[in-house]
Amino acid sequence: MNSLSDYKHDKITPTADLISYFRIFSDTPYTKEIAEMTNAKETAQKILGEHFKDSMYLAVMSEARFKRINIYAKKYQNILEVAVGRSPRDLIFTEDPKVNYVATDLPDSLKQHQFVIQELMSRHKLNRPNLHFVPANALKLDELKVAADLLPNGPVAIISEGFMVYLPKEEKKIFLGNVHSILSQRGGCFITSDVTYTNKSMARSRGILESIARTAGRDMRDFSFDDAEDVKRFFSDAGFDCEAFTDQVDVISVKELGLENNPDSQRLLNAPIWILTPKK
Repeated sequence: MNSLSDYKHDKITPTADLISYFRIFSDTPYTKEIAEMTNAKETAQKILGEHFKDSMYLAVMSEARFKRINIYAKKYQNILEVAVGRSPRDLIFTEDPKVNYVATDLPDSLKQHQFVIQELMSRHKLNRPNLHFVPANALKLDELKVAADLLPNGPVAIISEGFMVYLPKEEKKIFLGNVHSILSQRGGCFITSDVTYTNKSMARSRGILESIARTAGRDMRDFSFDDAEDVKRFFSDAGFDCEAFTDQVDVISVKELGLENNPDSQRLLNAPIWILTPKK
């Protein structure tokens, strides 16, 4: 495992294209176009290798968490997404002109995301003056604040989908400290799906997880939590009140891929998202 000092976080970037491929089995707008523009299927096949055919349950994970996050993000007019990857959420949400959205990522990844989103806007004749792209390392408070400062005054929803799972607890603390600093000043909440547990269900996916770890240079299993109580203690120590939610969402990829009886699909179908607010 890399030390904190020498790990290059842009190694995580290919996992954004990996998830982009699995989003095509959902009914989320723009996903098929994004996957085509970024050659996402080829990336997924390269990363997963012989495990590609067994990895279709990742479509259920990506669709369920995307839709659950949206339920809570829709309560806000100011949204800051970290490590946006290839998510179309920014383009979808800013259809509402009252929503102000800042998408952030490391510079190279954000450059590709911005190109894709702007191409989609051109294709579909869309105008999004309320959407901004800001390169930012989420572990650096000054960079994250520059992004947040582009949003009008008022509470903000900060979103992390698929980023924090690659952070060891030392870096999770840094990132959460940055989030806490912004939310303490502005109000709002942190919305994340990035909580995994060390359990037998992960063992069934060992080959897939090892393939992803070889690409990312980090294994998310090394940074997982023991259970929900462990998560709550960790978030509390970081200065947050937290709650997990498993709102029902319509996940069409389950039927699209015939995964009704797949145990990993059923587990991920009901995986919660977490809402964090600074303690008062």
